[in-house]
Amino acid sequence: MQPVGDPSDWTSPVFEPEIREGRIWARGSGDNKGQHFAPLHARVCSRSTSTVRRSPSP
Repeated sequence: MQPVGDPSDWTSPVFEPEIREGRIWARGSGDNKGQHFAPLHARVCSRSTSTVRRSPSP
C-alpha cells in the first residue's frame, strides 16, 4: 500500500469509505483494476461488434 501522505490533501478521511454521486470512494476499493477491467472491456467490445444471429427454432 502506498503511504497516505498529508491527510489534508484528501477530500475525505483516508481510511473511511464514502458514497459520493452513487459511487463508493475509499482507499483500496478498486485495487484489482486490471482483473475487473479486462472482462468488462471484452463484454463492451463484444456487444458493440456482435453479429451473432440465431437460426429460427423448428
